[in-house]
Amino acid sequence: MLQVYGSWQKFCNNEADHLCGRNLLAQGLQDIYGIKILPTMLAVNECGKPFLPAYPEVHFNLSHCHGLVVCAFADVPVGIDVETAVVLPKSIIKRALTVNEQQLLASYQTNPIQYWRVFSRIWSLKESYLKWSGKGLTITPKTCEFIIQPAVFGHIDSSQPGLAFVQKQLTPDTFLSLCIKKKVLSAVEIHWLDKPAA
Repeated sequence: MLQVYGSWQKFCNNEADHLCGRNLLAQGLQDIYGIKILPTMLAVNECGKPFLPAYPEVHFNLSHCHGLVVCAFADVPVGIDVETAVVLPKSIIKRALTVNEQQLLASYQTNPIQYWRVFSRIWSLKESYLKWSGKGLTITPKTCEFIIQPAVFGHIDSSQPGLAFVQKQLTPDTFLSLCIKKKVLSAVEIHWLDKPAA
């Protein structure tokens, strides 16, 4: 089963988010696998993705955004991303989105709030894919194309037939996306260690 540990932080800064991520990782490893983690147990691949060399059967991935921190655990490679809808330079859209995704986004041009929500959803899915691959932005985000509908969450269709993508809306502007092999996705269990920050 794919399990996610999450926490909403009162203080939004990289240092607090990284510390929270380490705590979520430690908590999940202890709860799910009975592993007590030490800082020396972590390594990173050539693209910066962390892993546990002593436990090759344990896969995890971390993400944080504006005080929300999440960590996914699975028995196969997994990618997770959280995004909050924000206005970005439009040059990013041409670099990151396929022609079809750009056309979908353009259909929301008259509704700026929905426009950036749709972009953030697509970007979050792409990030989960790039993180699943372990290669990050060394591969182009256009490698994977998504078909989304504004009010539809759950399983999301993509151009990658062997992969499953799941997306959840956590707040009106915050989205969580997961990427994992299709054959192993049965359910997603999210453990919130605290309530959303007020």
